[in-house]
Amino acid sequence: MTRAFRAELIKIARPRMLWVTAVVAVAFAVGSAAAGILSAEPAAVGGPAPEDFARAGGGTLSFTVAASFAGAFLLAVFAGAVGVEFSRGTLRTLLMQQPGRLRLVAGKLAALLLFAAVTVAVTQAVSVVAAVLFAAAKDISTAEWFTAAGWRAMAGDYGSALLAVTGWALLGTALGVLVPSVPVAVGIGVGWAGPVEQVLGEAWGPAAEWFPGLLLESLLDPEPGGPGTARALVTLAGYCLVAACAAGIALTRRDVTS
Repeated sequence: MTRAFRAELIKIARPRMLWVTAVVAVAFAVGSAAAGILSAEPAAVGGPAPEDFARAGGGTLSFTVAASFAGAFLLAVFAGAVGVEFSRGTLRTLLMQQPGRLRLVAGKLAALLLFAAVTVAVTQAVSVVAAVLFAAAKDISTAEWFTAAGWRAMAGDYGSALLAVTGWALLGTALGVLVPSVPVAVGIGVGWAGPVEQVLGEAWGPAAEWFPGLLLESLLDPEPGGPGTARALVTLAGYCLVAACAAGIALTRRDVTS
């Protein structure tokens, strides 16, 4: 597992990968802050109001709302990162350096999650800086953001984002193992987490309490009357356990010939 972890970190640390990630992270952070704060309207209109941004957790409000819609993208990223080893035929070479298929995938996933944790932290920090600038343009007070309650809110939002990323990572990894064709895996993941869940969620009320994508969204942007955090975490843990078992069985029994 350690070898796979280090090998994946070497791949991630390539300059091109780091630059692309940095550009996407900054664009997402600034864009989410701008979209959230500059479009804030009175509570009667719907959506976050200026007074919501003036509270202790206002600094990361735009970040968490925007991050809740990034699930399909994250699912595709992790599914592709694992599935590409099958489609390119590099899994056999990796197994020669890191015997043990489960340890190989676990090490790869651990490295990707570490990179995701750092990326989320940097994105959130940039989002807060951008939010300060945009809040000044809208005459929104940021005094509560940097109090003890404000720092706790930021830490809590980071933890929620990391939980959501971990959930998408586990589901995406399982999908990448079960469907070794990257285009097919990505198509299934994006199709389900995007339009299918959203459409069914609008048509069928209980969907918010059972569909994994909607549950992961609720960790970041809970809806009134939706599933509580404890209920969502328990249900998601069940999904992740089933996905991990299915992927583990498929991975250990599949022939690796190229």
